[in-house]
Amino acid sequence: MRRTAILATAGALAFAGVAGAHGDHHGAKVYRANLVKTAAADTAQLPDVTGKAQLVDGKKRNKVSVHVRGLKAGETYAWHVHKAANATDDPCAPTMPTVVAPYGDWAYGALTADPEGNASAKATSATFDSRADKGPFFVDVHLADGTVIACGVLKGKWHGNHGHAKPHHSVKGKDQGQGRKAGHGPEDD
Repeated sequence: MRRTAILATAGALAFAGVAGAHGDHHGAKVYRANLVKTAAADTAQLPDVTGKAQLVDGKKRNKVSVHVRGLKAGETYAWHVHKAANATDDPCAPTMPTVVAPYGDWAYGALTADPEGNASAKATSATFDSRADKGPFFVDVHLADGTVIACGVLKGKWHGNHGHAKPHHSVKGKDQGQGRKAGHGPEDD
């Protein structure tokens, strides 16, 4: 009987270890960006370009995805992750110089617009580490000649508890100087 209990406990612990190892974004740094059109998008006759990007900096696996609307059907566009020159200037502002070199070793998938002008793509990196390099980072979408038509700054949130948790605020405790917990509402998605 005792042997059965030991085996059952060992089996339960092994199962818990496997289940915990495959959690979604647990312990990962997640960045999101809203991609907005640049003045060059109007010149390129793409007045409705908009999109979103998400970067997940995991312990062993890093990935970024981009979803863009308002493109020309059938056209393929380049897109990249870049590191901003500093933390104070907006790298997507019209007055900022165009950054030519993408950041890191990202392997980018093709961003080709479907018949409705929508496109999605993914990229992966084996070495990206926002814990070692704080950035800031941004994503841009551009024409074949390098003209940037959409851009967005990646803003991060921690998932999991790695000493970087944001202060907890509850709606119930508003009268005691507390508000909603940061990063956990529909307006943050």
